[in-house]
Amino acid sequence: MTKWVLPNGNDLSVTYNSETDRIVYMEVDWCKKKSALGTGLAKKQFGTTSLRDIRKTFKSNGFTYADRVFLKTPKELVTFNAFELHNTPNIIAVFITSISQEEQNKIRALQTDEEIFDGISDSFKLVAVALADEAYLDKIWGAKKIYDPTSHPIELPIN
Repeated sequence: MTKWVLPNGNDLSVTYNSETDRIVYMEVDWCKKKSALGTGLAKKQFGTTSLRDIRKTFKSNGFTYADRVFLKTPKELVTFNAFELHNTPNIIAVFITSISQEEQNKIRALQTDEEIFDGISDSFKLVAVALADEAYLDKIWGAKKIYDPTSHPIELPIN
């Protein structure tokens, strides 16, 4: 795995499998600067695009790896929404969104449990985008997946 800092401050990580002579994982992580919101995907920006926006664009919640539904850190809660790519077998796009603990506390204080469940996807914001070989993800994240009933292959809206 090699990591570069892009000119805008975002990080690009690339994992290469020398046995198969292929790149198996690429991820761009937002550096949390307003000057680095661009993702290279049309109408998708780090820090402003919500999980609800992603679901609306792709008309699905996609799928998630069963062992990676949520990742909780001391500062945030992270989600991983994955989508198969149309006409690109075995390549997965992963949209990684998060909500800070501070934001979670504000929502809990101001809303009922039902309102929280209904609107929480607006508060999860895009913080990383990854493209990966499905077999590689199955190996590192586990092969068991949870699919939205409306999950389907997508096309990425490139700028």
